[in-house]
Amino acid sequence: MCFMKEVYKSLIAMAVLLLMSACGGSVANIDNPFQGRPGTKSGDVRRQVTVATQSGGDYLDMLGNGDNFSLFGVENSCGYTFPKNKSDENGLIQKNWYNLDDSNTGEYARVLRFDDDETLRQHYNLEYDTIDWSSKTLLLAYGMRLYCDMPCSVRFEKKEEGKYLLTVEMISSIATALNWWRVAILVDKLDPGVSIEINNPDRRP
Repeated sequence: MCFMKEVYKSLIAMAVLLLMSACGGSVANIDNPFQGRPGTKSGDVRRQVTVATQSGGDYLDMLGNGDNFSLFGVENSCGYTFPKNKSDENGLIQKNWYNLDDSNTGEYARVLRFDDDETLRQHYNLEYDTIDWSSKTLLLAYGMRLYCDMPCSVRFEKKEEGKYLLTVEMISSIATALNWWRVAILVDKLDPGVSIEINNPDRRP
């Protein structure tokens, strides 16, 4: 058992190094990765969880902001159990994002749109900085992988009138596990009824 734990730790470390090398070219220099982030409030000690992984690493901050979006939050819960609702039987919060259309029957990628606080709070546990919903829309890309793949880059593109593409590239891992991932971004206000397609390809180092 101890041997397997050490192997697992080594695989995770290797995946982190591969992630850094593969994504390093597009990473902006960030003095304080948590200052001024439009996600959870700065004073909240749980802020780090929503912009990094459930295991506490902060390397996923390299996702950064894009030309037409700002990063709201990232989670990558490799090896954790199936996401539960907001509270378990003991009242303990299980995940930052909850009440999503999750399953454990195979890999998938989905996108969810938010245009007001009421809807967002039905799916998000943490406090967050004020969002001007008159000018912003929040998009949550989420899914499940059968390996410890990690989000590496995000792109949001307008393909044609009324159609958008949200791409979340993943660094492939050789470590097998059920892995639920989430990437949330704030974009300029989208018209009602637009189509948002999700693309979730692998990026191999």
